[in-house]
Amino acid sequence: MARSPRTFTPKKAAEEIGCSADTIRRYCTLYRRHLSEGATPTSGKSRLLTAVDIYLLRLAKQATEGGSTVEEVDQLLATVALPEDLVAGDDGVEGNEGETLPATTGDQVSESALALLRQMAATLDRLEARDRRFDQLAQEVADLRRVIESQPSPAPAVETPKRSPWSPYLPYVIAVAVVVVAILAIALVVALLR
Repeated sequence: MARSPRTFTPKKAAEEIGCSADTIRRYCTLYRRHLSEGATPTSGKSRLLTAVDIYLLRLAKQATEGGSTVEEVDQLLATVALPEDLVAGDDGVEGNEGETLPATTGDQVSESALALLRQMAATLDRLEARDRRFDQLAQEVADLRRVIESQPSPAPAVETPKRSPWSPYLPYVIAVAVVVVAILAIALVVALLR
């Protein structure tokens, strides 16, 4: 007789993974494309996670605690190899309401370890590529700095003297002064001749 898929509430999933139910809900939102429909229900429906969901969320938690970003964890979950017995639905550890999670066997541990090693190798490759890009950017910055420093500095701007607000009236003042001097000179000459 076929069994329905095993499901777990966020609280039970949190106990299995070792985090809070709020963390489970947050992870379900962040990594929804990798999880079952029940892990990201529509409004008004209860959140129910499968054993595969719990396995993926456990990996997400470990990667996050290891310092991975959300994008890196998302890439990790996209490439993760699921253990066969987890996908096949073998029984093992007791779950919610009498349901069970797969038992951890030596084969599963080695398969999980191998999958984790593959994921770590992929992460290392991404980090090395990122380091190479940072090195390229640092070289480009150094080249730009050399170009900027080799450019001759512009000549200092010659400061033009500020004009007086009276400067437009200067020709008129000079003309009036000349007229006044001329009148005084004529007056002096007339006064001496008398």
